[in-house]
Amino acid sequence: MKKIIITSLLLVGILLFGGIAEANQEIPVYINGQVKSFNPAPQIMSGNTLVPMRAFFEALGAEVKWEGSTRTVTGIRGDTEVVLQIDNKTAYVNDVGRSLSVPAQLLNDSTFIPLRIVGEALGDKVVWNGETGSIHITSNTTGSDDPVEQEAGSQKPYTFMVYFNGTDLESGGGFATMDLAEMAQVGSNENLNFIIETGGTSKWQNEYIAGGQSQRWLVKNNALEKLLDLGNKNIGNPDTLQDFITWTVRNYPAEKYVLSFWNHGGGSVSGFGVDEVNNYDGLKLAEIEEALAGAYEETGAEFELIGFDACLMATLETASVVAPYGKYFVASEELEPGHGWYYTPILEAIKQNPNITGDDLGRVIADGFALQAQEWGTGQDITLSVTDLSKIGNVKAALEELVAEASPNVGDLQTFNLISSGASKAESYGGNTAQEGFTDLIDLADFAKYLKGGYPEADKLIAAVNDAVVYKINGPTKSYSNGLSIYLPYRDKANFANNLAIYDSIDFSPVYESFVRSFTARINGDNRSVALKEDTSQTEEGSFQIVIDEEDRENIAHIYFVLGKYLEGYDDDVILDLGMDSDLEYNPETGIATDNFYGWWVALNGNLVSLDIYREKEDYNLYSIPALLNGEEVSIKAAWIWDEDFESGGYYEVYGAWKGIDEETGMADRNLIEIKPGNRITPIFRCYNLSTDETQYIEGEEFVLEEEIQLHDFELPLGDYLYGFYLVDYAQNGSYADFAVIELAE
Repeated sequence: MKKIIITSLLLVGILLFGGIAEANQEIPVYINGQVKSFNPAPQIMSGNTLVPMRAFFEALGAEVKWEGSTRTVTGIRGDTEVVLQIDNKTAYVNDVGRSLSVPAQLLNDSTFIPLRIVGEALGDKVVWNGETGSIHITSNTTGSDDPVEQEAGSQKPYTFMVYFNGTDLESGGGFATMDLAEMAQVGSNENLNFIIETGGTSKWQNEYIAGGQSQRWLVKNNALEKLLDLGNKNIGNPDTLQDFITWTVRNYPAEKYVLSFWNHGGGSVSGFGVDEVNNYDGLKLAEIEEALAGAYEETGAEFELIGFDACLMATLETASVVAPYGKYFVASEELEPGHGWYYTPILEAIKQNPNITGDDLGRVIADGFALQAQEWGTGQDITLSVTDLSKIGNVKAALEELVAEASPNVGDLQTFNLISSGASKAESYGGNTAQEGFTDLIDLADFAKYLKGGYPEADKLIAAVNDAVVYKINGPTKSYSNGLSIYLPYRDKANFANNLAIYDSIDFSPVYESFVRSFTARINGDNRSVALKEDTSQTEEGSFQIVIDEEDRENIAHIYFVLGKYLEGYDDDVILDLGMDSDLEYNPETGIATDNFYGWWVALNGNLVSLDIYREKEDYNLYSIPALLNGEEVSIKAAWIWDEDFESGGYYEVYGAWKGIDEETGMADRNLIEIKPGNRITPIFRCYNLSTDETQYIEGEEFVLEEEIQLHDFELPLGDYLYGFYLVDYAQNGSYADFAVIELAE
């Protein structure tokens, strides 16, 4: 992935700025439509245009002062003062610091200053024309910062707004700049206004957009035109979003509007985005609803399409929040790769067909997303769906009908187990282990499928989802995704109370909220371990088994076998956990669970790791391997794909490394890191202290990947190992059976 990122950043210089000028190539500079010659000529340095200091300030009508002792130049026009110092990467505009990519500097005994920041600091518009390789400055001597508006009464077929919250995706990875290059390949045209509001990040990976503040831009073909400097606006404040929508509708009226939210996503509880400049504040769903309602009240404008170019936002709760203000909804149930949507074909579709409807535009978004994921090698677990928002009321009503039937019986063991079984088996999204963090988001229709045996209302819910979702794409390990997820707190018991307090603020559905509270109360009310009739023992055939007590045989959500070994130096008090898998047989009638262990385990390129299974589906199992990748804590994501064409019954795939859910913000990391030869991997293992019943994590031995990463079966080295079982009941209580010692000998 790193190689692709570097390539894409180079393309930004070509696509967004129309090419990089040679050092000795003359750069035409136009001021108020008149070409201006400079002697010495402008220079290009690190992608920035530098111009001779005195000639440029005077051409813009500014007074110039030079202080030789401090090597400081000051330009003054009206109420604006711009101060730059040779070799200092901070400029001061009316005593407010502004970061510079390239400082003022001496070149051949002449003082050169960066053109763009000086021109814009004086309130002028600076536009690069990629086709002619020229710079155009419109001098704003009145100090007015109003946008260039369309002719009175005129409107284009489409205005497309992007709430462009860069955060670490831009400051650390340049993903927003890459998407900006895709946008600028088409840009605004006779059928489209393409307006972005940038902010939320400390640094942009281009010389045009300023970090630490918000700005509005008109994206043109191979060019950007700045419309407004807004100062430091909190992207996580609903007023900022409302103002962006209202201002854009008033200044760029259109027949149809699109709104895209660009950043991280956290789902129904955590909401959308974080602003790394403003204490990592984000927008909860209730705040998004507040902003949309306020903008609608001021403008009356309805969106043809509302989309989230972010992780985990295709929830029924999100769709319900935006439904009153739009026709179609595009979002992902699962994590989105860092590259996100592919904007070039989206803009091209509107340019070619100004009458395109929201559902067809949504199909273009989904297909382009899938195409780019295939090119980047990130398509294995992607999801993206297009939903008809006029049908969301039907989905919500069908859900309420189902849970209204189930709620009175949640205290009943059979009903509780049925619901819990559905939650544990349904396709899930985001974090699924304690190390990654939990999101408790599951596919709504897949969940309903597991309730059909007890509630015929489940069929009605499945039909409503299928009717509302008009188009979707899924990666091969998300094949049970149906387009809309739901928040059902199930695994994250420690955060039930805090999450439900936030969830209540959405005002999604009192009926469903009542069901959720009854369900979580039932989970919290049962904290006992699974009772065993017989602990771990060895059969005559040599396999290991346990026998579950009669009272708990129907209460088992998962049984895993666990492999470990005693940690050296701890007198058999501490067990080093090598992970767990589900290759065993369980008979709920007899309560007997029997293993299929034959002395083999799984390794990464010949190195033992801790393998944790977190999802079992008919076609695949999904795994997480805790590790350090080049010193950074990650989960290595992998899968076992069932395939009868293979002698072993299937094969392993490794997809990359993921940083998980941020504990503070609840946002899912959007980047799946490619693992490449030369990377350093340090396995992380859980350790259990048998004396204190405490768990801790330790680092294994680091190894360097010498070839492409591979997860494979591995014959364990000779020696003593520990074998046991880990049981999880439907109330999410986990417990270990006793471990038996296995001696692997020749």
